[in-house]
Amino acid sequence: SFANTTGIETVPLDGSKLFSGVTITEENGFTTLQFEPQDSATLWGYVVEYNAGETSLYCKYSPVLGSEDAPLKGVVVAVDAGHGGTDIGTAGIANPTGVTEKDVTIATATALEKRLQTLGATVLMLRDAESNPTINERMRSAQEAKADFFISLHCNSISYNMDGTGAGGVEIYYYEPGAQF
Repeated sequence: SFANTTGIETVPLDGSKLFSGVTITEENGFTTLQFEPQDSATLWGYVVEYNAGETSLYCKYSPVLGSEDAPLKGVVVAVDAGHGGTDIGTAGIANPTGVTEKDVTIATATALEKRLQTLGATVLMLRDAESNPTINERMRSAQEAKADFFISLHCNSISYNMDGTGAGGVEIYYYEPGAQF
């Protein structure tokens, strides 16, 4: 539902692979759009944008694996190498002269970018080797690109007097329950 919104008469669906129709109802200053899905369509996500008095609704359908050579063709991945610029993140054991999190994350992000590209994905790198955009700037860039995935890379560190041989694993955080695997 869209609050304080009235006067929507039609929603153009020309060429939509997701929806065959839409029912529009208005009640008490709220407009509800109920979309009728195509038989084989699966809604994978959506973004609502407000700009200069206009509302835009972008809907995505579930990507389909491409060819054997490019299985991720049509998928947009935003890769965020954590920290950057003067924000080094955590420092390695040889602190302050050792490797820093910002260096590890940009190297990992660059390797990930190359691998995703070989699989056919479009990759949006959210920072370069020396920049440090804010999280809002990073998110805005990913949203503007209509990214299907947002991957933010970070690393943990332990102090030099700890036994690091038992440490291992991956931490994964997600925002929407549907992102859980």
